[in-house]
Amino acid sequence: MAFERCEIHHILPWELGGPTDLANLLPLCSQHHHVVHEGGWRLELSDDRTLTITQPDGTLFTRCRPDIADQRTRRRTAA
Repeated sequence: MAFERCEIHHILPWELGGPTDLANLLPLCSQHHHVVHEGGWRLELSDDRTLTITQPDGTLFTRCRPDIADQRTRRRTAA
């Protein structure tokens, strides 16, 4: 999904003092934003932007590293 169609999610909720800065923000589509807020899923973002997603029952769903633009370019141009 294109970034401009995403909603911005605060990892530590703004209402609880979570800052509005890149270290605490993730773009989510509307559907996934609602799943996190209403479905009990937990998102954790490490300093290197590795995202850990945990299901409502506490089971690890996935852990993934960001796909950074300059890395994508390097992969495409590598022969």
